[in-house]
Amino acid sequence: MAAGKRINRIKTGSFLLLLFVLFILCLGARVTGIIEHEILGLLLSVGLLLHAIRHGSWFFNFREGQWGLRRLLSTAVNWFLAAGFIFLLVTGIALSPDLFSFLGIESGMLTRQLHSGVAFWLLVLMSVHLGLHGKMLAKKMGNLLGRQWLLPLSIFTLLLGAIGFIDRMLFEKLFLGFSFDFWDPARPISLYFIFYAAVALALTVVVDVCIASLEPKDALVPKSAKHH
Repeated sequence: MAAGKRINRIKTGSFLLLLFVLFILCLGARVTGIIEHEILGLLLSVGLLLHAIRHGSWFFNFREGQWGLRRLLSTAVNWFLAAGFIFLLVTGIALSPDLFSFLGIESGMLTRQLHSGVAFWLLVLMSVHLGLHGKMLAKKMGNLLGRQWLLPLSIFTLLLGAIGFIDRMLFEKLFLGFSFDFWDPARPISLYFIFYAAVALALTVVVDVCIASLEPKDALVPKSAKHH
């Protein structure tokens, strides 16, 4: 019984929200501090491991069900996410000046650049992962806020995400090898994390809209409706 209750907690939206918040916080090593960054990274790793165990079928269930665009992309993105987070964990341990310094692993600037660069690409992949589950997220948000707020909220998210993308120089970080971050201490620290969260959620909205527009129209019609 106790094990079943723990698994049910893993399925809750609160747990998934926690994973999202932890990831966004992990992008702010220069803001939170290095040892705090390491602790947050370990917590995120444990949470992701539990999430992966709970949804193991996402990785290995190749034979059952039908394969459409959404499932193909979802499977590929899940494997890239798994590989990326494992890479972050390994390079994070190698770079650690605090929690894992006793291992005596030597690392240089290249390791640091790769660690940061992969983290920014994981931000994109995480957004694609969320966008592929956009129907579920929209339903939850609609139930929480009311469906009439979904469109205004999406537009606001896209605008704030665009501002955050430019402010955090994500084009340069993703495509030009600029892997280091900077934040003016005169600006509110909370804005740093809000920008990154807004970028992730804006990309989620874009992916959801794109996938919905590419799927066959009859896939969006309930089966019961096809017989009327």
